[in-house]
Amino acid sequence: MRAPVVFRFNSVRPAALARIRMHARRSAGDLDHIDPSARPFPVAARNEFHEGGPPPADDWVEKFHETAKSNALANREAKAAAAEARGQKKEAGRIRRQPPTPPYREGKGGPLREGVLTASADWFAEDTRRVQTFKKEGLAFLRKQFGKDLLHVRYDLDEAAPHFHFVVASWVEETTKGGAKVKVLRPRSNPLIADYEKAQDAAGEALGGLGLKRGQSWRAVQKMAKEAGIEPPPPRRHKTPSAHRADLKERETVATLAVQGALDFKAEALRDAADMVRGEMVQVAAERAALAEQAKAVRADARRIGVAISVATDEASNYEAAPNSPASAKAVERAAAIQEAKKRKAQELREAAAKKAIRSAAIAAGKKAGWRNGGGPGQR
Repeated sequence: MRAPVVFRFNSVRPAALARIRMHARRSAGDLDHIDPSARPFPVAARNEFHEGGPPPADDWVEKFHETAKSNALANREAKAAAAEARGQKKEAGRIRRQPPTPPYREGKGGPLREGVLTASADWFAEDTRRVQTFKKEGLAFLRKQFGKDLLHVRYDLDEAAPHFHFVVASWVEETTKGGAKVKVLRPRSNPLIADYEKAQDAAGEALGGLGLKRGQSWRAVQKMAKEAGIEPPPPRRHKTPSAHRADLKERETVATLAVQGALDFKAEALRDAADMVRGEMVQVAAERAALAEQAKAVRADARRIGVAISVATDEASNYEAAPNSPASAKAVERAAAIQEAKKRKAQELREAAAKKAIRSAAIAAGKKAGWRNGGGPGQR
């Protein structure tokens, strides 16, 4: 199955470039995600720097600020010259006396773009050769799409998944209303920065030969939702790597708490079950004691009425914790047999006593009637 290519941008201000470089040097910022086994080695030995120079020669931040300052001064002079060309000498003088205006608009997030190009760690793990093929094709793609606008490009290999970090400064030449030609930063002058869907299409097409594909199209989702007559889901918003790691950490924390809660619940259930088992064991012990007493009474009754009781009937008192076991059933069966024998013998004794009483009454009546001893009616 093809894995989606990850290609995203984040708006940054010029003041943030130093922070980006510090992270590239692994000298500051969030470093918890860096492979611990790689930390003893110099950063230039474990990661590849393709634009902007490797540390400590990575002076791309200073070069950008110099370019921005130079363009600001050149823009001021171009505006002043345009004013003179219009015959507005005082306006030209006023422009030259003012501090140069930064050649960009700060905007909501800044005039620069920091980007990431990568794929999932699992995709790289399936075939280690992909690390080099992705580097080759990915670098060619970035240089084709951004060219001289690339301030900084590096290929990080000391994290979970190999990936490109890059910074884009899109300088364009514009003509002001006053006729001055100025150089300013316009990030949306690049079609991939201006159109998210186009950027995803381009990345998927460029890296499709590696077994990658573009992510799900937001426009396609909108179209399907519209055709189905339902409200489309909110558009996906890219997160910075640090924000993504923080989100993953939060999810791991929630998952850990959920697992701990489940374990606590299971432990409580086990404690309840243990309490129940202990209660049942107490009940079983009581039943065993009652059965032993019953067996004792059976033996006593049997001895009294003359029933021979086998020593084996003692098993009736050995009532086990599992009342359905064969031994327990056998013991109970024997105790029941003894009870039945006792009842039969008692009945026999009662019948014999009744016969004896009848015979005695008959003899007494015969004697009273003058029968001879041993005779019967009619015998004198």
